[in-house]
Amino acid sequence: YDSIPGDEEWRIEMRDKATGKLVRIWTYNPTKYDDRLTGCVVVNNRLYAIGTAGLRRWAILMFDLNLTLLKSDYGEPRDIIALPRGITTDGKYIYITGIDERDRNYELRVEKRDLNLTLVKVYMKGKTIGLAIGLNKITGNIWVVGEGENRGISLWIFDRDLNNIASTNISVRATVIPLGIVFDELGNGYLYGFGVIIK
Repeated sequence: YDSIPGDEEWRIEMRDKATGKLVRIWTYNPTKYDDRLTGCVVVNNRLYAIGTAGLRRWAILMFDLNLTLLKSDYGEPRDIIALPRGITTDGKYIYITGIDERDRNYELRVEKRDLNLTLVKVYMKGKTIGLAIGLNKITGNIWVVGEGENRGISLWIFDRDLNNIASTNISVRATVIPLGIVFDELGNGYLYGFGVIIK
């Protein structure tokens, strides 16, 4: 995001593949508060970006590859926070996770949307938050990592219809904030963040 006096606005840069030089910039300021983009993916010549409008509205944006905004979807405003944190794709759908709020309590939110941004399914779980998401191409499952009920690390595994097929708490000795997850050629997951890398 760009920081301007008393405000933050969305910013996306397009850069040259050979030199890294700036080619094009897209900016937009949807509110007078903190507006942040937190992730993006490219599918079928479309760029999908996620973020928050004023920290209280879940936002999903679709662009062409010249950064022309084609479509946007804003969630209902929340009392406390609505903050998507990660996005991934299987080429047919996009999957998003983040922090939502219901009855003034934080919740894990995972969405499945088609490539036209239509909401297909939502999974929510109270007293937890989602911080990163990834597609395990070996198993075909969606992995979400975040904070569990006791502020430890939790892992949830979903099939592509967002049925929760496994979950576990990860015990570590350090304070860890998960930032992302990647997979090797065997399908093993590697969680990284502040403080640790976990296989």
